[in-house]
Amino acid sequence: MAVFMAKSDGGEMQGLVPKLPKKLEVLSEHECAEDRVLADSVAASVAALEKNVEESDVTNLEEFFVRLLSKFRANNFGVLSDLQNVIGGAVFETGAILNHSCSPNCVLVYERPEEEGEEMMQKIIVISDVKEGEELCHSYVEICQPTAERKRHLKVSYGFECSCGRCVEDPDKLDNRYCEVVKNGYEEEGVKSRVEEALASAEELMYGDEQEGEEGEASEKKEYDLIMQALSLQREYLGELNLKRYKSEALALSQSMLLSSVPSAIDHCQRVCDFLNGTLPKYHPLLVLQMMTLGELIQEGGERDEDATAIFQEVLPKLKVLYGEKHEYVVRVEE
Repeated sequence: MAVFMAKSDGGEMQGLVPKLPKKLEVLSEHECAEDRVLADSVAASVAALEKNVEESDVTNLEEFFVRLLSKFRANNFGVLSDLQNVIGGAVFETGAILNHSCSPNCVLVYERPEEEGEEMMQKIIVISDVKEGEELCHSYVEICQPTAERKRHLKVSYGFECSCGRCVEDPDKLDNRYCEVVKNGYEEEGVKSRVEEALASAEELMYGDEQEGEEGEASEKKEYDLIMQALSLQREYLGELNLKRYKSEALALSQSMLLSSVPSAIDHCQRVCDFLNGTLPKYHPLLVLQMMTLGELIQEGGERDEDATAIFQEVLPKLKVLYGEKHEYVVRVEE
């Protein structure tokens, strides 16, 4: 396991225009039109606070902000919480040196400061055997996507055409699985439209205004029933690694946990784990955390203690590698 911490070395000033910190100077840039518009606006605002500003200073200030924004765009990391939710963005100059691969041999985790004044730490975790001289790579994008979608995202966001081993396979062995239909009639018989209508209704309930007379558990139960209307059809017509089916399964898992329906949550969580196990590296944090959740749900159910123990034994060493032996997840599983 390799651990790196980024520290700002500060930037000098040249009149009104600051200099980029030295560690940022060496990083790549990817400018887009939005950066230019934002940089012009910020430079004008800064200049307006100063007296007797030369036009050349404003121009130089605009160029500074364009470079700063384009470097951030090309090198920023979505800082993840322990639950794999994005909680912010930051540039870690050591981590930014790593190149991309859609079949990564590294993952990134973040250690938040325990005390005021301490800095966020980015950890680079090697998750597969690496030969001497082999390059360490992590994925810049969500790897549970078809090749075309991954390549489009990389081109738009980072400005390069991915040519990693997974992208040059013809086709990627998972591409067909991500959109697999295992029973004819999904499109022709209107099944797809019924699925989409049920999911849209569920999302409207979840994210729209509260429905009169349907608050709390009653509303959550209705949302879950709508999701299950869609999911029952998806299970019949779509393959186990179909992305749309997976997203519905994850949605049903969240809803069943809100309803404290442990048997349903166990079923959905097992299916989510099956998808992740078929698409992610074995030490990927999302897979490891989902398996930990499955073990805790089975333990809460109280009837399959041996299954829960087996899952905890499998995830414990992975949690220690990803988060360290003193992390709260490790402590929870060991208890």
